Amino acid sequence: MKRKEFLGKACPVLVLAMMNSPLLISCTKEPDPEPKGDDPSDLIGESGFYYSDNTLMVHIDNANFSELKSSGSFVNHLPQGVLILRKDATTVLAFDNCCPHQGTTNRWTFNGSNFRCNNHGNSYGIGSGSVANCNSNTIMGNLKQFGASLEGNIITVTF
Repeated sequence: MKRKEFLGKACPVLVLAMMNSPLLISCTKEPDPEPKGDDPSDLIGESGFYYSDNTLMVHIDNANFSELKSSGSFVNHLPQGVLILRKDATTVLAFDNCCPHQGTTNRWTFNGSNFRCNNHGNSYGIGSGSVANCNSNTIMGNLKQFGASLEGNIITVTF
C-alpha cells in the first residue's frame, strides 16, 4: 500500500476515533456528586478555618478558635496575620496582627480596650481613627482594622 492510499484510509478512522473517545467517556461518566449546600461551615476543614479570595472564615466550635466563644477573648491567627477579638455576644472585630512598632506578630495581649505587643510593651487601640501601620516604627495609634462579622458559630473576616 502506498503512503497516499494509507493516509486516505487510515486518517479518517483515526480522526473519528479521537473525536468519539472523549464523547464516549463523557457519556459514560458517572454524575458528579450533589454540590454542598450554602452553609459556610461546609468549607471549613479540621483546622477550623477556610481562607479564599481575601476572606477568612473560622468556626468557633473548633478547638483552635474556641476562645472566641467568650466576650473579651481573642485569637491571633498567624496564617492570615489577623487578631480576631470577640468584643461581646454579637460583635467581633479583626485587626492586623503586625505590630506598628517593629513588626512583631506573635506576642499580643488584650486588656479590654488595647492590644499590647509584649515585644516592646507598646499598646495600640481598637478604634478606627489614627491607624498605626505595620512595622512603621509607630508607638501609638490604633491597629489597622478589617471587616468582621459573626453569624451563628462562623466568624467571617474580610481583608
